[in-house]
Amino acid sequence: MDNQARENVLKPEYILVSIFTLVIAFTIRYVYKINRRIGSLTDLPRNYLDYEIKGIVTSVADGDGFKLFHTPLLRSTVYKPSDPKLTIRLAGIDAPETRWYGTPEQPYALESKEYLASLILNKRVKIIIKGLDRYNRILAIVFVGSCFSSVNVNLKIIEEGYACVYVGRDGVYGGYKDEMIKIQKIAKDKKKGMWKLNNLVLPMEYKKNRKKKGTPYN
Repeated sequence: MDNQARENVLKPEYILVSIFTLVIAFTIRYVYKINRRIGSLTDLPRNYLDYEIKGIVTSVADGDGFKLFHTPLLRSTVYKPSDPKLTIRLAGIDAPETRWYGTPEQPYALESKEYLASLILNKRVKIIIKGLDRYNRILAIVFVGSCFSSVNVNLKIIEEGYACVYVGRDGVYGGYKDEMIKIQKIAKDKKKGMWKLNNLVLPMEYKKNRKKKGTPYN
């Protein structure tokens, strides 16, 4: 290194640029390391209640359940079919039951699934974890849209009559139970979605009847 090059290296502005570059590099490396992708329940932090996860909805199973591919900061949003996905259930709601082990689907089961898909499928959503159910699915409050026009999916699907408020001792509502009940009453009064049916059997009752017959249920 000649004298001129050595003098340039020792200039304050050169030193500052070098330090700044190193800080940025280490920051990116640190953020990348701590923002690991969550692909299973074992990846969740120990205190996972109210933990927020953002990701792409890869598939919709029914009116209250879907698969999520976690997309943390600085990680790719592109996924393969073989990549691990999280199984999410909308907390506090119960959608009409789909076909299961030879039992017929409930009225509005398909409509409920299609409506949920129209809201979230292939879109990036934010979930707030509120618990786990007996099948180790993540119970969550789900939001879709920008921070300025975010939609609470749990409330929206009740509002449109494609799900009812979950009833049970193991119910998890994420602080929205009163609002869910209020919105359900309005949907019922307006006969929206499944509330149009005269002889409506709620999903919880349908599952109880199916259990009595010895048929597995979810």
